[in-house]
Formats: sequence, structure tokens, C-alpha cells
Amino acid sequence: MSAAATGQSNNPSGTKNAADPAAANPTKNVSALPTLDELKVTGARRSSYRKRERKPVRTETPKPRLAEFRKDIKPVLKTACIRCHGPKKQEG
Repeated sequence: MSAAATGQSNNPSGTKNAADPAAANPTKNVSALPTLDELKVTGARRSSYRKRERKPVRTETPKPRLAEFRKDIKPVLKTACIRCHGPKKQEG
């Protein structure tokens, strides 16, 4: 069994190796990969979403386009929907 498997050090003198970051702070997780929190912060800083210009909000109500409704929408509603969802019959 290896020394790491038994929890024993490979260093026979028992002194901590200065080159080993885990030796300086054994409770700190040493990893080259960023943590999830670090990724969130980095992503928020680099996000192009924050740099976009906001479009002005339209406050006016659009005018009804009845001619287009009568020509394009009403025939579809009449053939596919009115039979079950019209004024004479109401189904869910």
C-alpha cells in the first residue's frame, strides 16, 4: 500500500514541503479549476447582456389592423375554432 493510501507522508523527516501548497494550508482545497461562485462572478462581469443598450418601451397602444384580421385570421378561426369555442358552444 502506498504512503498516500495509509495517510502517511512520503517525507521521512516529517517537515512540510514549502513547494506543496496543501502543506501550507491543509484545509484549503487546491485546484486549478475555478469554483462555481468564481465562474458566476466572471460570467457576470464578461456578459454581453449587461453591455447592450436598452430599447425604449413603447407606451402607445397599436392600432387594430382589422383588414388584415378579416383577411388572414378570421377564416382560420372560423374553420378551426368557432365550432367548439364560439358564442353558441363553449368547450375548454
